Amino acid sequence: MDQTVDEKIDAYVIYPIGAPYPLLRAFRWRNRRFDVTGTHLVYPEHQGQTKLLCYAVSCGSQRCSIRFDTRACHWVLTTIEIEE
Repeated sequence: MDQTVDEKIDAYVIYPIGAPYPLLRAFRWRNRRFDVTGTHLVYPEHQGQTKLLCYAVSCGSQRCSIRFDTRACHWVLTTIEIEE
């Protein structure tokens, strides 16, 4: 089941030369580190003139949705899969 979060996170990223978007490698949320084991989708969205990059990633067996605000340069965990 996915839980809506919408909280800012610390992100560990790599900016490869020539890549179309930053590569998300890990993030920290609520004092816990999540290592990204797979990136399944990265797509742009726009809110007015602000470009957002939306990531669908796996962290082990958990799936997460993360958004990068390219204007304000902050990362937001939008949803995370919780175990029941």
